[in-house]
Order: sequence, then structure tokens, then C-alpha cells
Amino acid sequence: MAKEISGYLKLQIKGGQANPAPPVGPALGQRGINIMEFCKAFNDKTKDKMGQPVPVIITVYKDKKFDFVIKTPPASHLIKEAIKLKSGSKEPGRTVAGSISKEQLKKIAEIKMKDLNAYDIEEAIKIIAGSARSMGIQVRLKMKTSEKKSKRFREILKGFDQTKLYKIDEAVKLVKEPSKVKFVESIDLSININFGKDKSDQTLRTTVDLPHGNGKKIRVAVICSNEKIEDAKSSNAEKVGSEDLVDEINNGKVDFDILVCTPDMMSKVGKLGKVLGPKGLMPNPKFGTVAKDIKKAVSDIKKGKVEVRCDKDGNLSLSIGRVSFDQKKIIDNYKSVLETLDKDTPGIKSMIKSAFISSSMGPSAQITVTEA
Repeated sequence: MAKEISGYLKLQIKGGQANPAPPVGPALGQRGINIMEFCKAFNDKTKDKMGQPVPVIITVYKDKKFDFVIKTPPASHLIKEAIKLKSGSKEPGRTVAGSISKEQLKKIAEIKMKDLNAYDIEEAIKIIAGSARSMGIQVRLKMKTSEKKSKRFREILKGFDQTKLYKIDEAVKLVKEPSKVKFVESIDLSININFGKDKSDQTLRTTVDLPHGNGKKIRVAVICSNEKIEDAKSSNAEKVGSEDLVDEINNGKVDFDILVCTPDMMSKVGKLGKVLGPKGLMPNPKFGTVAKDIKKAVSDIKKGKVEVRCDKDGNLSLSIGRVSFDQKKIIDNYKSVLETLDKDTPGIKSMIKSAFISSSMGPSAQITVTEA
């Protein structure tokens, strides 16, 4: 004859460490269960899970006897343990606490499989991935190498672990070394920033001084009054003009990368908004392209002053050097970008969801920004 069940208790106890202290003692004492008997049985059964939080379901019978079933540790605990994280994000969706790879998710899913409502391991991985995202942890799925990629690209890809977060010096070395194309590739930095739902209208647009430049030859055009034409020509600008240059641009000829003008010419340059605006070339005092000192403005641009901006999805990208650069120069430029972004938007590092560096013709390496 089956025993009559009095009720059930659900507790979470550290493996191998059950004792009469709360929550075990008070919960079992109210049911009249022999506390020490349960503690001994539980500790024997969970000694291989020492210190891990173990969910346990205790069945209590009318005669004060009991039995229990232990479950696998909570997914949140296994996730934190896998990526060596103390706690999840306090603001999931706004700040990123860490990242986890598909391989790590799979190992956790295999442990949790018997306790999950999943038909197969892929379904279990999706469930664990959802738990990770709810903790503010970025889920990184390994990129599949397409057969359409060239043999050279596939060979380079063998040296990349695209589930790993690299330190900046490791990533730069990884991206630089395999470059074997016939031209000098650029090293590009791509960042995705999560401004949060309540800051959906927030944008980021500023200038960064790259201490070593980015190796790109910038064509600068200058519009100034006729009195300053000679002074502007000595600034190393590729193109100099006054109203004649305004007319040329208005007719659709835009053969420069950056336009600098003096304040007194802005009333005429303002009429070029339809031509320059869509190309992002309209001079702006905030970015140093509207200046009285033409020589200094052009010199700053030639030395490595670049404008950066986020798109509506929080994506920002720029070139921070060439593969021919020394590793230190690329790292210096990278650090300058982060310092400028943090100065423009304090605390922005905690908003960065992901950051990658890549060469023009090579795969990308994901980097951690916490150490920069």
C-alpha cells in the first residue's frame, strides 16, 4: 500500500553542506522530519556537487518519513561558473555583464537536459541562451565557415577562435600576421553600443585624434575668402577656393574627403546642404572643420583627426591603422578612440555590447574593452 503524502518541500541547498541552520532546519522542523537524518542523506548524495546550489524536492509522508529528489544546479549558477562571473547585469538589455559561447551553452544544456522541457540539445541550448540574455550576458554563436569563402580566407580562419574574447594586443597580432594580399590592408575597429530603450534618441558624433594617424591619405578642400586664399594654399590642402569652389560643389563635383571653411563663408556653404549633407561633409565648428586658423585645422586632419558617429542601431566603425603599422601604434590609436568616446559619453564602456577588429580582407576578432 502506497504511503499517504502529507506535502512537498522545495529548497535550494549547497551540495554536501546541509545542516540544521536555515533554511533546512526551520522548514523540516515544521513538518516533524528528522533534520539530521535528512542532512546526512542529502550530503552523502551531493558530495560530488560540493558547494554548488542544488535544488531539492522533498516528499513528506503522514508518518513523518520522507524521500527527496535532487535537481541539477540552476542555469544562472552554471552560466556564471562557466564564464567566471560573480553576478549578472543589474540592467539587462542596457549593460553587458559578459559573454558566453555556443560551446559553453552546450555543456550547460547537457547538464540541465533532464530538467528542461526540451526535445533535443539544440532546444535546450536555446533555453539556456535565453537565461543568459536575461542576465545581461551576450550570447556568441560560432560563425559557420562558408564554402564560398576563398581558400586563403579559410586558411586564415583556422587561426581564429571566433567564440573567444581577445585582449587588444592578442587581436592585433592575430589580425596582422596572416595578411598576404598584394596591397596594404587597413585595420578597422567596429563597435556596437547599446544606448537603451529610454535613450533611443541618443546619438554619438565626435572627433578622435589618432596619435599615429590611420595611414589613409585624406584629401582636404578649403573654402575661404579671397583674402585668405594664399594662406590656405600653404596649409597643404589639396583644393582651395572661394565662391568658385562653392559653385563647383553645387554643380555636383565633390572630389575631396573633408571640407574646411572659415566662419565668414558659412553663409555661402550653408546653401550646399543638399549636396554635402547626405555625404556627411558639411563643415561643423564642433568637429574643427569651421575654423579661423586654416593651417591648424588642416594640419590636425592630416595628422589623424577623424570624425566618428553611430548609426541608428548604435554601430560605429573606423580605420585605426594599416597592417604595416607597428602593433603599438595600432593599440595606441585604439586606446585613443575609447578614451575619446568615454570623455564624450561618460560610462560608455559599460554600454558596449561588442567590439571587433579586422583587416580589409580578413576575418574579425572580438575584443574585450574592459582593459583598455
